[in-house]
Amino acid sequence: MDEIAAIVSTVLKENDFMITGAAYQNLVVHLYIAISRIMECHYVPMPEGLLENPRERYEYQIAQVIARQLEERFHISFPENEVAYIAIHLAGKKMFLEEENVEENVIITQEISDLVTAMLERVYDLFKFDFRSDLELRMILSQHLVPLSVRIRFDMDMKNPMLRDVKEKFCLSYTMACNAVTVLNEHFKVSLSEDEVAYFAFAFALALERKKTEIKKKNIILVCSSGRGSAQLLQYKYKNSFKDYIDEIIACDVGSLYKMDFSRYDYIFTTVPISVSVPLPILEVEYFLGDEDIVNVKKVLCDQKTSSVLNYYERDLFLPHLKFKTKTEVLRFMCQFVIEKKNLPQEFYESVLQRERMAKNSLWQSGGDAPCL
Repeated sequence: MDEIAAIVSTVLKENDFMITGAAYQNLVVHLYIAISRIMECHYVPMPEGLLENPRERYEYQIAQVIARQLEERFHISFPENEVAYIAIHLAGKKMFLEEENVEENVIITQEISDLVTAMLERVYDLFKFDFRSDLELRMILSQHLVPLSVRIRFDMDMKNPMLRDVKEKFCLSYTMACNAVTVLNEHFKVSLSEDEVAYFAFAFALALERKKTEIKKKNIILVCSSGRGSAQLLQYKYKNSFKDYIDEIIACDVGSLYKMDFSRYDYIFTTVPISVSVPLPILEVEYFLGDEDIVNVKKVLCDQKTSSVLNYYERDLFLPHLKFKTKTEVLRFMCQFVIEKKNLPQEFYESVLQRERMAKNSLWQSGGDAPCL
């Protein structure tokens, strides 16, 4: 096993062909079994037409190099079918990196592009997270689908050593991935394993992290007591110093505040005290921007206003401390409760169960007196 691993590692490195650590281990195990079979003259035939033009594929060329070195070391002969199987393993486990410099381009077909679009549409419909214009996420999903489509075609499954951690620590992104892959299940007529779903969860977790760091530009009212010229200079300085944070900035004096339409703005920055009542947060600043002022202003501009969770839930539909032992009991009670409260049809409970069978829509935790949903 060590000698096989060394040969595979050297060949992949020399050809700048990247696969994950788990995929690398799976390939080594496959080669170990293949060598054992060949030594006993047991060969696996390749069904006709299963792999079109294998010799033209870049993976096949690398598979040939691996096979030749294994032949020299173990004094055996790899038939073409066995080499083709090595190529299939490589094609199904390849990683695509931006800096990758290989002889073959990454081909994202229209089929894969359409599948990614459908996946992002499904996530938007169910979670209202809009990743549809996130080009980076589209590329990550598309590049992952290229080898995944090979694995699906040849009924290969790639284990994910981080599955448990993903399900525990990236609950939202894993749930998104569970729903997104229903598009693939329907298209390919398969049921992807949890291991495969977890790989998609990484992509959604990254997209969610990027969303956290996106800065929404603010609209600012700048209050200054000096003349028009100095006010315009201060306005220019702020817009130039914080151009990545400010969309619109308008300067005025205290006496003109009553004319302002505050609904269009997020903050008031002022160089003078403001005694009148205004509906916006006020930040007092110096006319001459110092290092400390710049830090304070950036803190304010980076603050992301978020709506309270209470805006999205009705208090009388929140059911804490339910005394049930199973998820099914909780679902049945909740559905009956909302049927009566909102005058829904009795079929609502069955539709919820059907929805759960397609993809989980809950975070379930057992502990204390009762489970919570």
